[in-house]
Amino acid sequence: MGPKDKPVPPFGSGYGQYIRSGYSTRWFLGVSIFCVPRVAPDLAFYTEVIMGIFQTMMKKKELIPLAFFMTFAAAGASSFAIYSLKKTDVILDRKRNPEPWEAVDPSEPQKLITINQQWKPIEELQKVRRATK
Repeated sequence: MGPKDKPVPPFGSGYGQYIRSGYSTRWFLGVSIFCVPRVAPDLAFYTEVIMGIFQTMMKKKELIPLAFFMTFAAAGASSFAIYSLKKTDVILDRKRNPEPWEAVDPSEPQKLITINQQWKPIEELQKVRRATK
């Protein structure tokens, strides 16, 4: 077997030559344990995968709009999820902040789009809040 003849991985992927792995034996409490380390792909692996995607796009041009819209939709969904999780009425940690709605600033709009919102405090509600504190 020469340097050009690399063994083909059993699962049929062509990326096997870029994956570093090594097996080791460790001793734990007097017992030999066969350890399989995590597989660490090289940068060349990612480069080849990305270039393969671009080559497929250039061969099949009808996939370009699909890839564009799917990327745009995924980015929009991710950004809206992050935006929604930053809102004050979402509770992620109930132990440290059990009532986050108490810290909501009423002058700050809570909707996605707010047109001509003017907030004025209700006097009766303010009196009740002052009396209960």
